Amino acid sequence: MHLSNGEEIKYTIKRHKTPYFFRIFWVLVASLPAYGLAYLIGSATSGGVFAILIAIVSFVFGMIVMIISLDFLLDKLIITNRRVILEDWKNIFMRVQDEAKFEDIQDVETRENGVFARFKSLDFGSLKIETSASETSISYKNCPDPEGVKHKIFEQVAFHNQKRQKEH
Repeated sequence: MHLSNGEEIKYTIKRHKTPYFFRIFWVLVASLPAYGLAYLIGSATSGGVFAILIAIVSFVFGMIVMIISLDFLLDKLIITNRRVILEDWKNIFMRVQDEAKFEDIQDVETRENGVFARFKSLDFGSLKIETSASETSISYKNCPDPEGVKHKIFEQVAFHNQKRQKEH
């Protein structure tokens, strides 16, 4: 990500941690049968086979946790004084950046988790930024406080528009 001359980062929003912890929890739950199977097979054979099976199961589920963690924890939404940038990591080697300049933003939609959004630890949802270019839109899932982020974006858009009007 390169900032243009005079552009500065105002906000950086990382994904909400609650969905991440739920995913990790379900990976751990899914690993229990694999560990149980490794124990059954290992107890019927020599001790070396048991250690190898546990190592293999741990490696596989460790890699799954690492992939989920990198994908989830590296993604971020950046709001500058001129645009909104989504930095989305597809894998450890591939990153996609989408941007929406303030002049092009048409609408910002949010979706939250209903009644649960009243609790700060469960206040997350999705944020979708529609631009005037039909193929360009930014979708950011598991956004913490989507309504608050929407207001931050509109606040920066209004400030940017005021600044542009004063220059002309």
